[in-house]
Amino acid sequence: MDILKPDYYYIEAGDCEIDQLTSKDVAEKYGEEVIIIPAEKKISTSEIINKILEFHRDEKIEIEVK
Repeated sequence: MDILKPDYYYIEAGDCEIDQLTSKDVAEKYGEEVIIIPAEKKISTSEIINKILEFHRDEKIEIEVK
């Protein structure tokens, strides 16, 4: 968030309040609005990454490391 400085910061969580977010201070530092989206289904970050990789499995992916 320090680099991108988005206008909104969305987090999917069904069981937390804005004051409990560790990233709340960084978001508010740039005037971002923190929006909590209720979690309807538990899904892990690994599942999301695997779905993206599966969708693009036939494409060559290049990662630039600086």
